[in-house]
Amino acid sequence: VRNAFEVYSPLLRLARAILGDQTRLVLSSEWDYSPFAYVDVPSLENYVLIGLPATESGNPMLIPLAGHELGHSVWRRNRLREELDSKVWTGVFTYFRSRPEDLALVVPGVNKQKLDTTNLFVQKKLAPAYEWTMRQAEETFCDFAGLRLFSEAYLCAFAYLLSPSFDLARIPSYPNHKTRVDNLKIAATKLKVQWPDGFEQLFDDLPPWTDPDPATTKLIETADSVTATMIDDLVDRVVATPALDGRSVPPRAGSLESQEDIVRMIEQWVVPARTPQSLCAILNAAWQASQNKDLWKGRREIHDKNATLRELVLKSIEVLEYHERRREYDERNRIAT
Repeated sequence: VRNAFEVYSPLLRLARAILGDQTRLVLSSEWDYSPFAYVDVPSLENYVLIGLPATESGNPMLIPLAGHELGHSVWRRNRLREELDSKVWTGVFTYFRSRPEDLALVVPGVNKQKLDTTNLFVQKKLAPAYEWTMRQAEETFCDFAGLRLFSEAYLCAFAYLLSPSFDLARIPSYPNHKTRVDNLKIAATKLKVQWPDGFEQLFDDLPPWTDPDPATTKLIETADSVTATMIDDLVDRVVATPALDGRSVPPRAGSLESQEDIVRMIEQWVVPARTPQSLCAILNAAWQASQNKDLWKGRREIHDKNATLRELVLKSIEVLEYHERRREYDERNRIAT
């Protein structure tokens, strides 16, 4: 109950546009700082369960991060793991064939001539590299899905939550921070999303994962290297995936003109949007206004800029929901007549 109720309906509409009309959405408030999705829950195949950080429950500016979590459902619904299985295994074996000294460390007694993809013993030894590569590929795909759904607002929310870094060691199933940012820059170019000036400088890498077994370090390096070869393919898959290809969710999910109108309403009149076209437009407008150093300068009645801006976002989302329901009502009447 800590989550803003205004957020639920727009996210449900987005989830259904991506995953189908039978999709059910559950938003929970969690004590993890980062959002996450519950996946593969038995008997809940049509459900999307997203945990949002309780510490940010009053901050609608972080809604774009739900795009990443929806990406996990898209990944599973489209069976992308199965599609990429052969590609990932080929990448892992190719990596070790080109590095016999690493192969000798990870799989003693096996040289590159004996590196057979059907050898179960070899597969077992290399399985961590395969699994970490697949997990990194999924997280990267989900980053690109969030960028596809929310454009620049995803980058802003991403930086708000992850910049500059954490003290915790990097988890091998995620690319390190700077690598994720570099990958997002590649995707932004392909998806025609404007890249913020100096964005890369906002991040520091996480401390490396430490393990007493040097073979583990090599397996992590393998996963990082193989994932790096898949970035262009993952962007292409985001574009080509039916749920994200522009028919269900148009580019930017709204017009740039609508976004500029909302910015003007926020900055000049301190009122919510009147006729917002999309959740994406509202959030991009809000982030654009938040970066205006002179926002509401001299307005003595505004005591807390952040709280005021967040309230305007929530009210704009309510206005959007009104228009969405009105359009649905009009469409039902049109069909009926």
